[in-house]
Amino acid sequence: MSDDRDSWKKAMAIGPLVLAGIFLVARAGEMDPSGAPSPTVTAIDETDPRIPIRNGDLPLTISESGSYYLAEDVSTTGDGIEILADAVTIDLMGLSLSGGTGNGIGYSGAVEGLTVRNGTVSGWTLSGVRAPVNSLVIDVHAEGNGLAGIWAWNGSAVINSTATNNHYGIYASGASLNNCTAAFNNSTGIRVYQGSTVTGCAATFNDGDGIYVDGAIVRDSMAKGNFDNGIYVFANSSVVGNLCSLNSNAGIYVIGSDNRIEGNNVVGNLGPGFDVDGFDNIIIKNTARDNAQNYAQIAPGNAVGQVQAVSGNFTNTNAWANFSY
Repeated sequence: MSDDRDSWKKAMAIGPLVLAGIFLVARAGEMDPSGAPSPTVTAIDETDPRIPIRNGDLPLTISESGSYYLAEDVSTTGDGIEILADAVTIDLMGLSLSGGTGNGIGYSGAVEGLTVRNGTVSGWTLSGVRAPVNSLVIDVHAEGNGLAGIWAWNGSAVINSTATNNHYGIYASGASLNNCTAAFNNSTGIRVYQGSTVTGCAATFNDGDGIYVDGAIVRDSMAKGNFDNGIYVFANSSVVGNLCSLNSNAGIYVIGSDNRIEGNNVVGNLGPGFDVDGFDNIIIKNTARDNAQNYAQIAPGNAVGQVQAVSGNFTNTNAWANFSY
């Protein structure tokens, strides 16, 4: 009887140990790694329907409409990207396209509708971006190019873009420039021709004129610290509501005729505030202070609002007056 009782006690003691072992084995099995995890992110060129441009693809000719993008920083000592088709979009993806001979992004033939966005184009012997008619250049930084940082033709828009250390910063004919900056360029910061508009832009510390305008509109912009004139005005233009300060020559220099110079603030230029050598221009509602001469360099043959010197509180009944303060 005692042998049976002893056997039963041993069984009761061993049973929990066996169960505990089984439990530990089961728990250990849950903790074992199941191998390398499956990829959760696919390479961008495998998911993006657009066509990638890589470092070895240059020189590149794009002859089909569509969307393209930089898949990496692209640099070359040779030619850049030439567009031969309408409706091409190139997204720089915050990367850089640097070169190189010719234009970074240019075109041939009667193409239109190029879009270039979001990145840097630098070091090309001609222009960083040379855009055909009806194009869009947005959020682009153009630096160190031998001709223009950005060159845009009729119907195009250049928006939120910067141009530094090029020959010309931004060069445009029949295009609109909005919220752009041109600084430290070797010649004119912003140069615009027939039908162009410049709104809310800044041209600062360029070696030539800040802004050159011919047959175009410049408004609500700034030309500061340039080594020639703040704004150089040729003919048939409207220059309204701008700030021209600390330029080495005139704040606003007018060489041609049929221009409207209105509501500008011209301050602290080393030359005249207004230097008008042309005729048949209208000059009204401007303010000038601390220039070499505020209004003395306006030639006969122009329509000029009365120049009124003011200080402190004053009352003026002439709606067209120019102020010297």
